[in-house]
Amino acid sequence: MQSSRKSRGIPKPPAHLGDASKAFWRIVVRQYELEAHHLRLLQIGCESWDRALEAREAVSASGPYFTDRGNVKPHPGIAVEQQARKQFIAALREIGLDVKAPESPRAPMLPVYRKAG
Repeated sequence: MQSSRKSRGIPKPPAHLGDASKAFWRIVVRQYELEAHHLRLLQIGCESWDRALEAREAVSASGPYFTDRGNVKPHPGIAVEQQARKQFIAALREIGLDVKAPESPRAPMLPVYRKAG
């Protein structure tokens, strides 16, 4: 029996992603069978990673601090980078890629969280 993955082909990364995110996308879609909602989450994760890299470049170019009316302030890109990294991690967690690689090519199932009590 052929996998539906082979009959559908491997999804290409969205054209607007950066090179590093496109490479990451290709690795993930080759290693896992992802449903449409997983691909959306992967796209969000890759876009977040791109945003984090853009922010890092901006901070590197102008420095981590600036002076505004005599007050030293952190570069706004620092917060943007941190938030984008958190979004990247959250997207991977939602797909289930933050756990050990599965034996099968399917995306791993997340554990069921139960209320204590």
